[in-house]
Amino acid sequence: MNQQLYKGSPAMTDSEQIPYFLQLVENNDLLKKIITERQLNSKDLEEFRFKRPEQNQLHIYGFQLTKDDVFSSIQILVTRFGIIIQFESPNQHYFDDAAKYFDTSSRGAVSLPYNQDEKKFPVRCKRSKRLTMLGKTIDCSIYKCDLYGCKIILSVN
Repeated sequence: MNQQLYKGSPAMTDSEQIPYFLQLVENNDLLKKIITERQLNSKDLEEFRFKRPEQNQLHIYGFQLTKDDVFSSIQILVTRFGIIIQFESPNQHYFDDAAKYFDTSSRGAVSLPYNQDEKKFPVRCKRSKRLTMLGKTIDCSIYKCDLYGCKIILSVN
């Protein structure tokens, strides 16, 4: 089993190849600023449709990384412990083609299902290698479920 899939494993360094999806994140001005400065500034959000449930939370709707990579929403939480960025898309290709987007060959583990209206929706999860990007340690998990599509969760420390 690949040891680098678990917490506590050594991080890839900035000089190593960053997976495609994280290159998109790194090249996005807003996300780069949030990751490097650990702040959510309303002035930087003027072009986005968003809401702020709390001072340290941000939900952006219709977020576009590229013309082909548009997310129904992203949620950002900034705390003194780190940053969580969750991308949500109805498209499951991020999970299905994780080797392309996240440089992982993980088959995916089964997680607890979502229950809605007495119906169970199975959830699968893949993790990419821990790496360093923009001077921060990044852990990435990719979830797939027929209920919501795909969720990509970045934990930034």
